[in-house]
Amino acid sequence: MTADVLVIGGSVGGLTTVEALRGKGFRGAVQVVGAEAHLPYDRPPLSKKILSGAWDEEQVRLRGQQELDALDAEFLLCCRAMRLDVEAHTVVLDDGQKLDYGRLVLATGLTPRTLPGTGSLRGVGVLPTLEDSAGLRAQLLAARDVAIVGAGVLGCEVAATAREMGLNMRHRTQPVSTA
Repeated sequence: MTADVLVIGGSVGGLTTVEALRGKGFRGAVQVVGAEAHLPYDRPPLSKKILSGAWDEEQVRLRGQQELDALDAEFLLCCRAMRLDVEAHTVVLDDGQKLDYGRLVLATGLTPRTLPGTGSLRGVGVLPTLEDSAGLRAQLLAARDVAIVGAGVLGCEVAATAREMGLNMRHRTQPVSTA
């Protein structure tokens, strides 16, 4: 099948693209490729509601199944776009499947930055997905102390949630030298 529109990115950007297309009357074939196993969900609650245990997975879904069905789009989950051939209008997925398209939308979001050398350390993580939030919650439930690197909105929300869970915070008042 050739998708009239192929959307790479199965989160809020991809979903709102499909909703906008359908809202403007577009009735062609639409496919959405998403790397995660979940249909589109809201990411901001991951650092507070999911992390604290106040919400479950169903509560972060952006749309119910009936609303998604009404969009008449095929969601291809658990697959990543690996290669793009703009001249041939094809995208190859990580399982080798080749998708043909008429128009392409890249709505891939972001990849979190990690500190060099922390990949093999136990208890170090990032928070971009539902699974990451659940894993971090399990770690926090077993911890006494926590150190948060990053004082942006997400870092502050995770820190606040950790404090609400009774964890001791380790903090620095001086910037860490990278030299």
